[in-house]
Amino acid sequence: MTLALLLAVNGFAQQPVGTWSVLPKIGVSIAKITGDSFYNELGKMDASYKTGVTCGVETEYQAFERVAFSAGLFYAQEGEHFKNFSVETKTGGYGVSNSDISLDYLKMPILASLYIDHGLSFKLGVQPGYLIHNKVAYDEVSYTIDEENNREYDEVVKYREHIGSDFLKKFQFSIPVALSYEYMNVVLDARYAFSLTKPMKAPLNDNGRNSVFTFTVGYRFAL
Repeated sequence: MTLALLLAVNGFAQQPVGTWSVLPKIGVSIAKITGDSFYNELGKMDASYKTGVTCGVETEYQAFERVAFSAGLFYAQEGEHFKNFSVETKTGGYGVSNSDISLDYLKMPILASLYIDHGLSFKLGVQPGYLIHNKVAYDEVSYTIDEENNREYDEVVKYREHIGSDFLKKFQFSIPVALSYEYMNVVLDARYAFSLTKPMKAPLNDNGRNSVFTFTVGYRFAL
C-alpha cells in the first residue's frame, strides 16, 4: 500500500524548483480563418476547420513550486477547408473537391504555467509565428450529359497554386491558452490560440483571423 502511494505521488509530481527540462511534442492542429468564404453558382461557401500536423519542442524552467516558464519552437500546418460541391445543367456540369488553403507556420510559444493540482496546469502566454509555406489546392472534374442522360467525365484536373505575398501576411501574433496534464513524464496538452493579427490582405479576407486548436502529446526529459 505504501509503495503504491509513493508511485502515485511520483507520477503526478511536477519538477523540483530551479530545474530545467525539455519536452518534444507531436500532435494535430485544427484550424480555419474566421469569416472566410467564397461565392459560386450555389451561393456562399463558408470555410470549415482543416486538420494538420504540428510538432516541435519546448524548454521549461521550474521557477517556483507552482509556476514554470517555457519557450518552444513548433512547425504547424494550418489553413482551412471548403466542402465539396457540384454544379449541373441539362448538358453537363462540374464538381470540385479537396478544396484547401494550406498555411504552414513556424511558431514560438512563450508560456507561463500555473500548476493547479499535481500534474494539472494552466498555461498562458504569447506566440509569434512566421509563414514559411502556403498553397491553394482543389480538384475539378467536368462532364457532359447526352440525350439519354449518360454522363461522360473528363480527366480530373488538380490545381496546386502558391499564394503571392501581396495577399498573405508573413508575421502572425497570438495569445495561446492551454490546459496540460502530466503523468509519468508523459504530457497531454490542449490549447487554443487567440489571434491578434490577420493572415490575409485585401482583396482576400482582410478581416478574418486564424482560429487554431492544438492537441499534442509529449515526453519530459529532465536536464
